[in-house]
Amino acid sequence: MIDELIRNLATRHDFALFTLDYQTMNYQHLDAAKRFVIDSQKAVLGHFRRYFEARQYRLLRDSIRQWRPDVVILNKEIDLEEWMSNDFDVPVVPYLHGYMELSTKLATGESSAAERRLDASPSRLYRRLAGESNPSSPSPGKCKVVICVSESTAAQLGRYWPHVTPIVVRNGVNHSRFFPTWEDRGYALCISRLVPHKNLELLVRSFKSTNYPLIIHGNLEVGSQRAAEYLHRLESLKGPLTKIVIHRDEDSMVELLQRSSIFLHPGRDEGFALAPLEAMACGKVVVGHNSGGTPEVIRNHGFLAGDDESEWASIAKRLMDSVPLRTSMGRDAYEYSTSYSWEKTSAEFERVLESIV
Repeated sequence: MIDELIRNLATRHDFALFTLDYQTMNYQHLDAAKRFVIDSQKAVLGHFRRYFEARQYRLLRDSIRQWRPDVVILNKEIDLEEWMSNDFDVPVVPYLHGYMELSTKLATGESSAAERRLDASPSRLYRRLAGESNPSSPSPGKCKVVICVSESTAAQLGRYWPHVTPIVVRNGVNHSRFFPTWEDRGYALCISRLVPHKNLELLVRSFKSTNYPLIIHGNLEVGSQRAAEYLHRLESLKGPLTKIVIHRDEDSMVELLQRSSIFLHPGRDEGFALAPLEAMACGKVVVGHNSGGTPEVIRNHGFLAGDDESEWASIAKRLMDSVPLRTSMGRDAYEYSTSYSWEKTSAEFERVLESIV
């Protein structure tokens, strides 16, 4: 989603991009004069990885001081807020996408004393070798504003940073890629990363005895033993009409979505339910988990369910048994989705940045 936002910002504004990530982002629409990247040592494992992280932070500090930007946006690196806001005389704005960031980035004090002792000595040594102390912190530092993707995420932020002002800028949808073809080939679809917190086991158990196909399409982390074990678990739980498809390319995924009958989104506590919005842009009625930012996206243009497997099965059966119902609700969902666009999101994002600068 950040790709779409940056692409639109770049067309609206004299926008320069600096990336700090374990997977280098490559935005073709930005020329070399507007982009520079600090590469990371992604392949390095164990405690010694901390040395390269610290070296990376030092390079980041030096580059920002040389570049002197108007504002720094922390995309998924919100635990750097205190370090950056204290070290640079420039507004630093975290861009908060969801609950996972809050729990893993800000709740650092929740680790046990034994875990902290185990980690402390090697970490200090590697960071000292790199010439930088650990910049990560659960404190907001001088931060005054956080951009959040949903009201739900903004409300949760108050648990950690109660004195910081959240501003909600919702995501958009790319209507040139996600659009209705009004095909309906009689299968239910879920598009999700194949990871435990996406709650996919709820789906495979709920639809184990259904009389219509269920397709779960998703990315699998290549070479990960845990990912392979989770995939094996899903395969062992699913019914005979459930099929798990590993992501191949974007075009195949969109085609699968456009030909589906209904869309299922069981993920709990999503910051912003982008996949359901993309499904609605394709004219599909959505059944989503009644938690996090998902209800804000679906509203009354689809269905919401909790953790009751029979509830998911019942709603899906009602839709799959009635072509007129899912067709009419799909058309309503499409009309609703047109109120979302990345152009609109980018314009709101830019207004927030201008007010901060």
